Amino acid sequence: MIRKFFKLDPRTKFILVIMTALVVLSRLGGEELYVFQMILTVIPYVLLLAEQEYSYCVKSLIGMAISYCILLIPRVCDNMMIGATAIVVGGIFSRMIPTITIGYYAIKTTKVSEFVAGMEKMHVSEKIIIPMTVVFRFLPTIKEELQSIGDAMDMRGIGFGGNKASEMLEYRMIPMLISSVRIGEDLSAAAITRGLASGTKRTNICKIGFGFLDYALFVLFLVIIVRFVMSLIGV
Repeated sequence: MIRKFFKLDPRTKFILVIMTALVVLSRLGGEELYVFQMILTVIPYVLLLAEQEYSYCVKSLIGMAISYCILLIPRVCDNMMIGATAIVVGGIFSRMIPTITIGYYAIKTTKVSEFVAGMEKMHVSEKIIIPMTVVFRFLPTIKEELQSIGDAMDMRGIGFGGNKASEMLEYRMIPMLISSVRIGEDLSAAAITRGLASGTKRTNICKIGFGFLDYALFVLFLVIIVRFVMSLIGV
């Protein structure tokens, strides 16, 4: 029941990723939108917990905790160079991690058919939908290939450090590059076979729609936009 309540429409996920990138990563609006920056920082973790993605959620939270700990270094260290470096590093990671987390959530919980259906309802051009669809297929496949190559190298005792560092680069990077090219060719052939670039309207049995949480997030987005415009005109 909880998982169903937190299920978002792919269009909402797409806009949520954009808003998080603008408000959290780029700090759009500065201090005027600080409260909304905190809200958008928390949302990815609530959604991941609802999807029972506990492992990634914990890893991301640990990364955020480390980032905030780095930001505290200037308070306990008098060295100006170390303090400035800590502010830059901690600030960058504290902004990047929530953005990457919401991106992970969007990719992990969205089927390709759902994504295509959402983009078509938004009247997005096929010139944008097709490349993004290929990326959706490409990234998980590359991850699986990388894990398989890593397992093979671990069985042969080839890893970082020692006298086998050069072998690690050779035996991991070259197979990865070859796999990437092969996967790209396979995805291109699959796109042509399925007629993605034929220019004709395709049927899609995937059903998508807005729920209560979708509307609540759209209200949040609207409030953020209104507050940002008000800050620009000095209200």
